[in-house]
Amino acid sequence: ACFACVTMAKGQLVIVLIFTCFVAMLSTNVLRDGDYAYQFLGHTGSIQKLSISDDGSRFASAGGDNTVRIWEPSTSAGAIRVLDAAWDVTTSPTCQGTTTLAMSHDGQQVAAGYFNGIVKLWNVETGTVLWSAQHGTEQLCLYCVAIPANKAFVVSAGLDKCVQIRDFTTGALVFTIAVDRFPISIDLTPDDTAIVLGDSAGWISIWDRFTGARLVDWQTTVR
Repeated sequence: ACFACVTMAKGQLVIVLIFTCFVAMLSTNVLRDGDYAYQFLGHTGSIQKLSISDDGSRFASAGGDNTVRIWEPSTSAGAIRVLDAAWDVTTSPTCQGTTTLAMSHDGQQVAAGYFNGIVKLWNVETGTVLWSAQHGTEQLCLYCVAIPANKAFVVSAGLDKCVQIRDFTTGALVFTIAVDRFPISIDLTPDDTAIVLGDSAGWISIWDRFTGARLVDWQTTVR
């Protein structure tokens, strides 16, 4: 497996394993057997990222084949929705693929980031793009996105060392935070007032969402 995603769904531990071109799901009642509860096939390229709804009934996967696929473990007939970015190879011939995503807690929307710095919010039920925006001024790769539980905003970060906060409904830019290292993972504090970043240099930092002030900086790398 390339990596794993772990969540609690209805009181049960659920582990999703990401392989090169397919996804497998384990749950606590099958861990002893060493077998998968489900396998999900469909991606034709490497799988980059995974996000699961709070109740575990739905999850999304982002692939190097430039699609986001929506899956429901209750069905094994394949993805219930394929969100195709319809990449324009004439403008970005060498930069293709979906690099990151975040599913809303209720599983109704997915925010996806792409190699060219585009961030999109998708309606999972209809498969339509609610809005699309360019992250930063250059076409640089997006590494991470996050959606709070109240769906008030979407936050994204990438190779340009900028964290951008956008209105969830319109996609309008609300605030930009300039950071000094490349963020590769992002999360929010429980009250959604601060942004937590993990970066390529092994640091974890916490930033005030409203002022952009750095609140905490921890170095996690053992040297």
